[in-house]
Amino acid sequence: MSSDSQPALRYSADRPNAPPSEDLLGRDSFAQRLAGDIRAWSGADSLVIAIFGDWGSGKTSLKERVLWHLRAHDPSYPILDFNPWQFSGDGDLSSPFLGELDSLLGTGRAGKSSSNASRLLRTYTMRLSRFTGTVTKTIAPVFAGGSPFWAAVARAFGEMSSRFGDWLEQREQKRTQAESRTLPEIKQALSSAMAQLDRSILVTIDDIDRLTAVEIPEIFQLVKVNAASLS
Repeated sequence: MSSDSQPALRYSADRPNAPPSEDLLGRDSFAQRLAGDIRAWSGADSLVIAIFGDWGSGKTSLKERVLWHLRAHDPSYPILDFNPWQFSGDGDLSSPFLGELDSLLGTGRAGKSSSNASRLLRTYTMRLSRFTGTVTKTIAPVFAGGSPFWAAVARAFGEMSSRFGDWLEQREQKRTQAESRTLPEIKQALSSAMAQLDRSILVTIDDIDRLTAVEIPEIFQLVKVNAASLS
């Protein structure tokens, strides 16, 4: 049989392997144990687990098997499967992450306190977005001496962040009275609300090695800051 009649043997889709597909690498038992450990976690602090491996070694496939076992045990398990590569190049990874977290809280899968945590998260994101926009527009002239292009980029990003914060503020003001607490006070209230959730939320962050050199430290900062304050 000629090689032209077997194209499937020459090409392979860049797609992770997950149950019920065959476990060709023999990792399913490990994934099942890891899923069990995650379900059993009951600590007050957040638990951070990292999967290391070379490019193409099957990190995403292993992650998918862990998630499959979690969902097989409990279809409503609260999982935030975040891929920062989808937002790479936008200059902001925090906003989409917090937006996805708010969406998960809106499902109520984490318990009765989800709605309160969601409300505080939107308030926190609103205040944080306004602060980010103000700071970015303020420092924009600093870039002008070296590069007018980057100064324009900084001003544009600052304006976008401020408008996003204004939109969030207008939306929230329709639902509740003006928020008078400081950002640290809102953050503390949000942390308390997250601690009152009936179930821990599993956050997975994939494709970190596909990010730019600037974005990789940002995503680790995102994990460190939010795992400490929103646990």
